[in-house]
Amino acid sequence: KKNSYIIGPGDILRIEINEYTKLLNGSFAIDGEGFINLKRLNKIYVEGLTSDELAQILNTEYSKYVYNPDVKVMVNTYRIVEVFVDGEVNNPGLYKLDGTKSVERVEELDFIENTAIKNSNTVPSMFNNLFDVLKVAGGVTNNADLTNIEIVRENSFSNGGGKIKTNLNILETIRNNGFKQNIRILDGDRVYVRK
Repeated sequence: KKNSYIIGPGDILRIEINEYTKLLNGSFAIDGEGFINLKRLNKIYVEGLTSDELAQILNTEYSKYVYNPDVKVMVNTYRIVEVFVDGEVNNPGLYKLDGTKSVERVEELDFIENTAIKNSNTVPSMFNNLFDVLKVAGGVTNNADLTNIEIVRENSFSNGGGKIKTNLNILETIRNNGFKQNIRILDGDRVYVRK
């Protein structure tokens, strides 16, 4: 599955150039203007890229200094998620949520990861999902159409940029006791519950 998480200000990235470059590897915060300050390369603008896109750019840039770079970019700490919820919810508005749900114990995290691997239809998530956002917005009204919830989000540069939209049927998800339509909510998403 292609990584579609778009990195931005507030994220902290773990960047490894290759196994021999211990001095260049490290954790780097993205500043409020969308830059990270890397050893050797200095300030690089990274906002709006996925970690895969950033790794490609860094492979090219570090090839001037490092023999055979094999850059790996991982998000260490996710930024605050801002999501706008509108339509048939009890408290429409802009909500700020932690980038990840707090997981109390390591065993709980292991359970989440193992369950996700074993059965992709029933994935408890360490990230905020659609049900979490609807709950924060006070739940849906009696007039809500649960078969047609619209989500609009930023598209990554490699997928053409701009915005993408999807409509989800969470009534089917609830009836089948599954999680397929209960997708992860990302920073900048707009959720609209139709009447």
